[in-house]
Amino acid sequence: MIEVKEVLRQWLCGQSRKAMARWVGLDRNTIRRYLITFQEYSRHRGFFIDPTRIRAPQDKGRVERAVQSTRDDCFAGEKLKTLEEARRRAREWCTTEYGMHRHTRTQRMPLEHFTAEEKEVLLPALSGNPTQPL
Repeated sequence: MIEVKEVLRQWLCGQSRKAMARWVGLDRNTIRRYLITFQEYSRHRGFFIDPTRIRAPQDKGRVERAVQSTRDDCFAGEKLKTLEEARRRAREWCTTEYGMHRHTRTQRMPLEHFTAEEKEVLLPALSGNPTQPL
Protein backbone atom coordinates (compact mmCIF):
# COMPACT_ATOMS: atom_id res chain seq x y z
CA MET A 1 0.00 0.00 0.00
CA ILE A 2 2.85 2.41 0.77
CA GLU A 3 4.34 2.00 -2.71
CA VAL A 4 0.98 2.90 -4.31
CA LYS A 5 0.74 6.05 -2.20
CA GLU A 6 4.32 6.97 -3.09
CA VAL A 7 3.64 6.47 -6.81
CA LEU A 8 0.52 8.66 -6.64
CA ARG A 9 2.33 11.33 -4.62
CA GLN A 10 5.16 11.48 -7.14
CA TRP A 11 2.76 11.48 -10.08
CA LEU A 12 0.79 14.37 -8.59
CA CYS A 13 4.10 16.22 -8.24
CA GLY A 14 4.78 15.74 -11.94
CA GLN A 15 7.39 12.95 -11.93
CA SER A 16 7.76 10.77 -15.01
CA ARG A 17 6.91 7.06 -14.90
CA LYS A 18 10.55 6.21 -15.49
CA ALA A 19 11.65 8.34 -12.51
CA MET A 20 8.89 6.86 -10.33
CA ALA A 21 9.86 3.31 -11.28
CA ARG A 22 13.47 4.00 -10.37
CA TRP A 23 12.53 5.72 -7.07
CA VAL A 24 10.02 3.12 -5.84
CA GLY A 25 11.78 0.08 -7.32
CA LEU A 26 8.94 -1.08 -9.56
CA ASP A 27 8.78 -1.67 -13.30
CA ARG A 28 7.08 0.95 -15.51
CA ASN A 29 4.16 -1.38 -16.34
CA THR A 30 3.28 -1.64 -12.64
CA ILE A 31 3.48 2.15 -12.33
CA ARG A 32 1.24 2.48 -15.39
CA ARG A 33 -1.28 0.02 -13.92
CA TYR A 34 -1.42 1.97 -10.62
CA LEU A 35 -2.01 5.26 -12.45
CA ILE A 36 -4.71 3.83 -14.72
CA THR A 37 -6.50 2.32 -11.72
CA PHE A 38 -6.35 5.64 -9.86
CA GLN A 39 -7.72 7.50 -12.89
CA GLU A 40 -10.57 4.98 -13.22
CA TYR A 41 -11.31 5.38 -9.52
CA SER A 42 -11.40 9.19 -9.83
CA ARG A 43 -13.83 8.99 -12.76
CA HIS A 44 -16.01 6.54 -10.85
CA ARG A 45 -16.08 8.80 -7.76
CA GLY A 46 -16.51 11.96 -9.84
CA PHE A 47 -13.44 13.98 -8.90
CA PHE A 48 -10.92 15.70 -11.11
CA ILE A 49 -7.18 15.01 -10.75
CA ASP A 50 -5.10 18.12 -11.30
CA PRO A 51 -1.38 17.39 -10.83
CA THR A 52 0.75 20.43 -10.07
CA ARG A 53 3.57 21.51 -12.29
CA ILE A 54 7.09 20.76 -11.11
CA ARG A 55 8.58 23.63 -9.12
CA ALA A 56 5.34 25.66 -9.27
CA PRO A 57 4.35 26.14 -5.61
CA GLN A 58 1.85 28.85 -6.53
CA ASP A 59 -0.33 26.12 -8.08
CA LYS A 60 -1.14 24.51 -4.77
CA GLY A 61 -0.87 27.22 -2.13
CA ARG A 62 -4.57 27.48 -1.26
CA VAL A 63 -4.93 23.73 -0.70
CA GLU A 64 -1.74 23.45 1.33
CA ARG A 65 -2.85 26.37 3.50
CA ALA A 66 -5.99 24.43 4.43
CA VAL A 67 -3.89 21.38 5.32
CA GLN A 68 -1.62 23.53 7.49
CA SER A 69 -4.60 25.11 9.27
CA THR A 70 -6.13 21.73 10.00
CA ARG A 71 -2.85 20.29 11.25
CA ASP A 72 -2.03 23.30 13.45
CA ASP A 73 -5.52 24.17 14.72
CA CYS A 74 -7.20 20.78 14.96
CA PHE A 75 -4.45 18.33 15.85
CA ALA A 76 -1.65 20.44 17.38
CA GLY A 77 -0.83 19.25 20.89
CA GLU A 78 -3.32 16.37 20.74
CA LYS A 79 -2.29 12.92 21.93
CA LEU A 80 -4.51 10.74 19.78
CA LYS A 81 -3.94 7.01 20.08
CA THR A 82 -6.29 5.63 17.43
CA LEU A 83 -7.67 6.58 14.06
CA GLU A 84 -11.15 6.70 15.59
CA GLU A 85 -9.97 9.28 18.15
CA ALA A 86 -8.51 11.40 15.34
CA ARG A 87 -11.77 11.17 13.38
CA ARG A 88 -13.81 12.08 16.46
CA ARG A 89 -11.54 15.09 17.14
CA ALA A 90 -11.71 16.23 13.50
CA ARG A 91 -15.52 15.94 13.47
CA GLU A 92 -15.78 17.96 16.68
CA TRP A 93 -13.36 20.60 15.38
CA CYS A 94 -15.23 20.93 12.07
CA THR A 95 -18.65 21.31 13.64
CA THR A 96 -18.05 23.26 16.85
CA GLU A 97 -14.80 25.19 16.36
CA TYR A 98 -13.60 25.88 12.82
CA GLY A 99 -17.02 25.39 11.26
CA MET A 100 -18.43 28.26 13.33
CA HIS A 101 -15.83 30.90 12.36
CA ARG A 102 -16.55 33.29 9.50
CA HIS A 103 -14.30 32.65 6.50
CA THR A 104 -12.25 35.72 5.58
CA ARG A 105 -12.69 35.38 1.80
CA THR A 106 -16.27 34.12 1.47
CA GLN A 107 -17.64 35.74 4.65
CA ARG A 108 -19.58 32.53 5.33
CA MET A 109 -19.20 30.03 8.10
CA PRO A 110 -17.72 26.78 6.68
CA LEU A 111 -20.38 24.61 8.33
CA GLU A 112 -23.13 26.82 6.90
CA HIS A 113 -21.59 26.67 3.42
CA PHE A 114 -21.12 22.89 3.60
CA THR A 115 -24.70 22.30 4.73
CA ALA A 116 -26.20 24.65 2.13
CA GLU A 117 -24.16 23.77 -0.94
CA GLU A 118 -21.90 20.74 -0.63
CA LYS A 119 -23.58 18.14 1.56
CA GLU A 120 -26.38 17.32 -0.87
CA VAL A 121 -24.02 16.65 -3.80
CA LEU A 122 -21.62 14.32 -1.96
CA LEU A 123 -21.51 10.78 -3.23
CA PRO A 124 -22.20 8.01 -0.69
CA ALA A 125 -19.19 6.38 0.93
CA LEU A 126 -17.83 3.27 -0.74
CA SER A 127 -19.15 0.09 0.78
CA GLY A 128 -17.09 -3.03 1.18
CA ASN A 129 -13.36 -3.04 0.56
CA PRO A 130 -12.21 0.25 -1.02
CA THR A 131 -9.08 -1.44 -2.38
CA GLN A 132 -11.08 -3.78 -4.64
CA PRO A 133 -10.95 -3.00 -8.39
CA LEU A 134 -13.92 -1.06 -9.74
